[in-house]
Amino acid sequence: MRMTKADIFILSETHCTSETDASKWLKEWGGFTQGYIADDKKKRGWFSISPSAHTGGTAILFSPKARKQCEVLQIIKDDEFRGAWTSVLLRIQQQRVWVDAVYMPAPSELRIQALPAYSQSVLQREEADHYISCGDWNCVENVQLDCSDPSYTNLGGDQMVQLTEDCDWVDVWRAAEEGGDLPGYTR
Repeated sequence: MRMTKADIFILSETHCTSETDASKWLKEWGGFTQGYIADDKKKRGWFSISPSAHTGGTAILFSPKARKQCEVLQIIKDDEFRGAWTSVLLRIQQQRVWVDAVYMPAPSELRIQALPAYSQSVLQREEADHYISCGDWNCVENVQLDCSDPSYTNLGGDQMVQLTEDCDWVDVWRAAEEGGDLPGYTR
């Protein structure tokens, strides 16, 4: 990841199972001292932990350059649904921006509980000028367009669509392909 020119990395399904692991990863990412910084708002990365090494966990990582250009105002870490989201509110050049890493649980019974909790978290937050929410939702907007298996049950899909409508979010995948064929399935 360090070889890319990206400034922000949004990770889903990290399989990170403890704060100790997160601290080790943060040391690898941000340098030795990053693992020992007590104030989350001074760090260059944030992790939501999953109790399972088999699934879950999210993270947001910043390059040194990007971290110097923003102020961290608030951090939200999910600890109930396998680290289903990590959210950071930033101030960048007088703009307030929420950045979310999302991983909705693959088991449908857990996903249909996690999606309303994430929606409530989003809808109750401080206002911002921009929202960026990325990751793996494990459900889709349109089964016919987005699934290779049209019989996919898509539990949680309606909740995901409702959240995007409530927040007036734009699906950049669809917007980029507007008027054309979508290049392959997302599920």
